Amino acid sequence: EPGTVECAGMQGVCVSAVAECVAEGGCADGLVFCGVQHDSDGSVQWNDETNRPVPRCVSECKANPNRKPEITSKEVGAQRGAKIEAKASDGVVAAALQVFLDNAFRRADNGSGAVNFTFSPVPDSLISNGAFGEFVGSGALLTTLIQVEPSAELVIVGGFLLEIPIEGAGDNETLCNMIIVENNLQMLKVPDITNVSANTELAGVCSRGPSANCTCAVNLTHFSTYGVVAASVVVESDIAEEDDDDVADLTTPIPETSPTTSGAVSRMPMSGAGAVMHVMVMAVSALLVSTWRQ
Repeated sequence: EPGTVECAGMQGVCVSAVAECVAEGGCADGLVFCGVQHDSDGSVQWNDETNRPVPRCVSECKANPNRKPEITSKEVGAQRGAKIEAKASDGVVAAALQVFLDNAFRRADNGSGAVNFTFSPVPDSLISNGAFGEFVGSGALLTTLIQVEPSAELVIVGGFLLEIPIEGAGDNETLCNMIIVENNLQMLKVPDITNVSANTELAGVCSRGPSANCTCAVNLTHFSTYGVVAASVVVESDIAEEDDDDVADLTTPIPETSPTTSGAVSRMPMSGAGAVMHVMVMAVSALLVSTWRQ
């Protein structure tokens, strides 16, 4: 809105002066947002007063999770090892798409022409007011949104691995796994980001990707707009806003869909049967990533 500024790292949260960002759960003037703080077990630190995760505020962020990709287009073959990376304006990788099986896809028209894949950023207005808006408000959206689009309709026979960087662990594999598991990180998608009334769907439960730094990796069978959400943060926010009588409903475990099946994001803590299903899904994703690394 005119006369307002957006708080650093808080997509869609606007105030009349930067100093007000601290009260909203953001960073003070002169500091930049560099992800959220984690406890030693990898779980997100929560501020009960702001009902948001505790931000990590620094003078210079070398791993900004809200780093947007520049528009990037590249021809990608259907053979194992083909890859496209999208980088931000500062040269840091914002997303990567890899083919992890031979003959992974073919054109739906059976043509022999090249297929280009394009990464595109998403305008702030669609991030805060579209399908991902509720996750922006709760602080659950941990990454920028990435739009992936092939130049032709495809039949996916094998698979693609999409990686989106997660801030907070660097190249520490143990801490990365803890952050992913403890916060129940999930990659969500929306088929048409311009449809502000659309709902997000589950693209997959995150596994640590093969890149050196910490990433959320998910096997793709369709192409959409993607972002990574901490389902544990969604739960924290929901419980804080619900009456005590409703909390029990939010803590009832439910099974999750497999990483390649569309579905709504789980809004519940993982325990009991839900935790077992979560482990099974993580194992499937880890197997795919392990196959790529070999």
